[in-house]
Parts: sequence; structure tokens; C-alpha cells
Amino acid sequence: MDKKEKKMNPPKDVPNKKNIVMSKVKKHLMMKIGIPVFVIIIFLSLFIIRSPYTAKEKYTELQPYTEEVTKVVENRDNPIQVRVCQEEEIPVKVTMESVYGKAVGLTGYKCYGEFKIMNLGDNDGIWSYRYLFNISEKLVQTDPFEQKIPKFTSWKFVFETEDCIEADKKEGHYIMVSAPTKETCKYEIQYNRTMTVNETKQREMQRERIITKYETLWEKLTGYNRFEKI
Repeated sequence: MDKKEKKMNPPKDVPNKKNIVMSKVKKHLMMKIGIPVFVIIIFLSLFIIRSPYTAKEKYTELQPYTEEVTKVVENRDNPIQVRVCQEEEIPVKVTMESVYGKAVGLTGYKCYGEFKIMNLGDNDGIWSYRYLFNISEKLVQTDPFEQKIPKFTSWKFVFETEDCIEADKKEGHYIMVSAPTKETCKYEIQYNRTMTVNETKQREMQRERIITKYETLWEKLTGYNRFEKI
């Protein structure tokens, strides 16, 4: 009876084959799963773990400064009287103008353009004119001629050209080159005054400062921020 019981019940310290197989399978699965998990943890740590570094940063700073500016300020309580002057042309009047042709000598021929200018101002002045002939649709322009005309008197300007014949159609007109001016002044009441005041303004200035930044382990290993590190 005892012999049969011994055969039926193996000793306790003898390993069970089934348990040994299960243990080996478990270890194999743990190794098979553990390696990818370890790789994933390492990969994620490259982008999660961050370390500090020192860098230079450029920034814009508004700097105040003082500038003198001219302003027009209205002051109704203290009006001022101002002498205002301006240059004006001395007035004239054209009293006659004509274009004609005339024989000169035995075979010569010239065209003439003339007009009379009357000085209506109360000052003497020097006027300069030139003449533009239209001889049968051909334009001929003369050199300018200047003449001093006393006040309240007139002067006849005469221009000529040989570039025409008797059969030509003759037209033309005068062109004023310059005219004398006179200064006309008057007094005006003004309420606005021009003043120079100091005004505070702001301008942008580029500055640099040292700051602490953070980079991932991947950026550190690849040297991604190497150009801005100090």
C-alpha cells in the first residue's frame, strides 16, 4: 500500500514539468515584449527630456528721445499784425500786332512780326520777347530781344526772318520770355503763431540679451541649436 502511494504522489521538491514550460514561455514573452517597449521609451525620451542652455536673443526696444519740432499754435487772445509781401508782374497791354512781308532791295524779301507793348505799371522795367513765325505751316522762331520800357510808355518790338517768300502764307505770335516784377506788400491780422517746441518721440533700437533656453535630447545630440549657443 505504501509503495503504491509513493508512485502516485511524486516528491514535493521535484519540479513539475508543466510549471517549467510555463515559466520559460513567460520569460520568452517578457523578453519579446520588453525590448520594443524599451526602444519606445528610449525614442520618446529623445523628445521629452529637455536640458537648459545659454543663448543670445535679439529684441526691439523703444527708446525715447527729444526732438525740436515746429508747430502752428492758434492764439485768439493775442492776434499779431504781419506784413505779407509777394512778387507780381508789372502789367502791360498789347496795343497792336501784325505779320507781313516786304521786299528788300532788288531781289530780297523778308517777313516781319511786330507788336507794341505799353507799360501800365508805375515802375520802369525790362521785358524780353521772341517771335514765332508760321510761314506756310513752317515754324520759324527768332532769338529773344529785351527792352527797357519806362512807366506809362510803350515800345514797338519788331522781329524779322528771311525764311519766306512773297507767296507764303504769313502768321505768327509773340512769346514773352521774361517780365519785370514788383513787390506788393500788405498787412494781415493773424491768430496763428509758429513756435518751436521740444517733443518726446520714440524710436526702435535693436538690442541683445542673454537668456536661458531649453532643448530636447534629440536637438542636443544633433546640434540643432549650436549656432545660437554661447
